[in-house]
Amino acid sequence: MENGGNHLHSQKITVEIAVRLIVKVSGEQIPLPEDPGVRVWKLNPVWKVSMSADTDPQFTFENTNPNSRDVVWRDGHAVATEFLGLKSPEDTLAFFKKYNWYENKQLDADKKIRIRWTELQGIQKAFASVLRNEPIEPQNLQEFIFQPLPVNLTHHEGTFHKNQSKENRALSGKSYFDTSGIAECADVLSALRAITFLSRGVVWRLCANPKCDHGLFKPARPNQMYHDAACTHRAMANRHSEKTRKAKTKRRRK
Repeated sequence: MENGGNHLHSQKITVEIAVRLIVKVSGEQIPLPEDPGVRVWKLNPVWKVSMSADTDPQFTFENTNPNSRDVVWRDGHAVATEFLGLKSPEDTLAFFKKYNWYENKQLDADKKIRIRWTELQGIQKAFASVLRNEPIEPQNLQEFIFQPLPVNLTHHEGTFHKNQSKENRALSGKSYFDTSGIAECADVLSALRAITFLSRGVVWRLCANPKCDHGLFKPARPNQMYHDAACTHRAMANRHSEKTRKAKTKRRRK
């Protein structure tokens, strides 16, 4: 993972940890259309998600294969940033068709997990407040976000290898990591909590370009105001166009 060497600092911990989001998949063997005698594995997400048609849509998650051990790796930072930037139920449904929300949440009587769009919006707001180093409302969300989070910590030297040993650890205010590693999180909420915990002391920002829809980003340097170079160039071009427009208006008035 490219950001595996980043040093994330806080008042209580110093770590060199990247975050991976684990996306579980299930599989079935199907025959190849061109050669029915050859069977290949077709992978499908373990968690199926649907959305109701209410004014406050409800997302319903169903685990179709609880015993699946197959995984697909994703960059936890990228997934968390994408979640924080979701602006509509339709975009959120597309997002959840790729990533499960909360694998360890207790299932209801129908063995499903359900959450409303307004609840997700509240969670977005809470995590965004934490990442911007702002007070959280309601206050008990802070305890939830920073409660110990069990993760698998994979030690690595440079490049990640799948066969390297894993150590179960908990991310909490009392933990101290003096090793490099990858925190493996099984769902979006766990990745959000891990990234929020590891990012304490690093204040995330909104892109300074008012026309940017990227949302929050973690600055690579203290004076970084735009989330990437392309957005910086667009903002500079917009300022130049506005300056030129004002100059032309001023000349016309003379």
